[in-house]
Amino acid sequence: MKPTIVIVPGAWQNTECYESLRGAFSSLGYDSICRSPPSTTLPHGDTDLAADVTFVRDSVLQPLLAEGKSVVLLMHSFGGVYGGASVRGLSRTERAAQGLKGGVVALIYMAAACVPSGMTTLERMGVGEDLLPWVSLDKSTGLLTIPDPIPQMFHNLPADEAARWARGMQHQAIKPMQSTVEYAPFEDSAYKGKLAYLMCTDDHTFHLPSQKKFLEGAGIAITDEIPTSHMPFLEKPEKTAEKVLGLVEKATK
Repeated sequence: MKPTIVIVPGAWQNTECYESLRGAFSSLGYDSICRSPPSTTLPHGDTDLAADVTFVRDSVLQPLLAEGKSVVLLMHSFGGVYGGASVRGLSRTERAAQGLKGGVVALIYMAAACVPSGMTTLERMGVGEDLLPWVSLDKSTGLLTIPDPIPQMFHNLPADEAARWARGMQHQAIKPMQSTVEYAPFEDSAYKGKLAYLMCTDDHTFHLPSQKKFLEGAGIAITDEIPTSHMPFLEKPEKTAEKVLGLVEKATK
C-alpha cells in the first residue's frame, strides 16, 4: 500500500500553493494532506515552535497513524523544522516494536531548514536581531511579513501568476523561529537512512549553498535537485512530484 504524503508548509505559505503538487501526487496514485500550522494562521504572534510541532503531531499525523497508515513527511522550507520535530517516536520501526501498525517511513526536506537540537532556526541561519533585509517585523504583534516576496519566491513565474501568489502570502509569527529546537530526526537512529533532501538550484530564499549547508550538517546522504525557485511545486508540480517520489523510493529501501 502506498504511503500518504503529508506536506508540511513553509513559513508564510498558504495551503493553496501546494494544490498542484497534491494533484500531481494524486495522478500517480498517492494520497496527500496539507494543513497550515498556528504560526501562519493565528491573527497574532503569541505562539511558539511547540504549538506548530504539536499541531502536526496531534492533528495531522496521529489520525493517519491511528488508521495504520504509512506516512511520508514532505517538509518545505521552515516546515523542515517544525515538521521534523513532530515525528519523535512515530517511525514505523518504533511503532511495530509496540505492536502498532503504520508509522513514518521517510522524511523529505524540500529546500528546507535542518536545525539541530539546542539551536533556534534564526541561529542556524545566522540571522541576528536585524533579521533578513526582505522581511518586516511588526513588533506590536510579533508577526513577520514579506513586503515584496516576488524576488525571493516567485521570480520564475509569469508576472500575473507571481502577483497572485504574492497576494496570497500569510503572515508568520517570529517566535517559532526564535524557539530552541528540542528534537531533530537526523539526530535519531530510528530515522537513519530514512531522510532525503530535494535542492532547488535557483532558490533566492535559501540559496543553494545554504541548502547544502543544511543537508550536510544533518548528514543527509540521499539527495536530488530541481532547477527551480524556492517554490518548485508552482513552477514544475509534476516534475517535483516525480523527484520527491524518487527520493522516497531510495529512503524506504
